[in-house]
Amino acid sequence: MKLYPFSQITSKNLKLLLLAARLLAFSAILLFVATVVFAIYFSFVTPQTIMETVLKQGLLSYSVFAFVTAAILLVISGLSAAVVSCEYKYTND
Repeated sequence: MKLYPFSQITSKNLKLLLLAARLLAFSAILLFVATVVFAIYFSFVTPQTIMETVLKQGLLSYSVFAFVTAAILLVISGLSAAVVSCEYKYTND
């Protein structure tokens, strides 16, 4: 078992697109993890001043933006991997 995304997909002609799909998926997974860690951490930190409250609200809104961005990256990488898979299927027949 290989631990990188789309490990079952191979390609003859679109190796660069497959590499890009794997890199996008890996970066999206890292962004998901970082977003969840930030959201959990900053939801338990109680702000002491007004500036810390503003910072906390900004970081939580950044977490929402990062979560949406990671979801979009996963969709793009999945579509790229599907294109590579279709290319391999139809050129090997």
